[in-house]
Amino acid sequence: MGRKALREIDASGQPYSNRGQVQAGMITGIIGSVFLILGILYLIFVVFIFGMAVGIAGHLWGSRDLILAGIFIAGVSSVIPWLVWG
Repeated sequence: MGRKALREIDASGQPYSNRGQVQAGMITGIIGSVFLILGILYLIFVVFIFGMAVGIAGHLWGSRDLILAGIFIAGVSSVIPWLVWG
């Protein structure tokens, strides 16, 4: 959207006073998108580590159910990026 607005401003030939605001909006949109992607990747990492911790705890306590739950949680969290961006 920001690029389209900048192209329209440039093509019109008239002096616009909001070009700086359009550029600022485009830059903050890019920064926000980067933070969103990093946040999603961090959340997936945390869920994966939680799954590994549950699996290790199940192994240490001798609980087969916890081991399977840990494998399931870690497996699902490692597949999510492939499903979303695959």
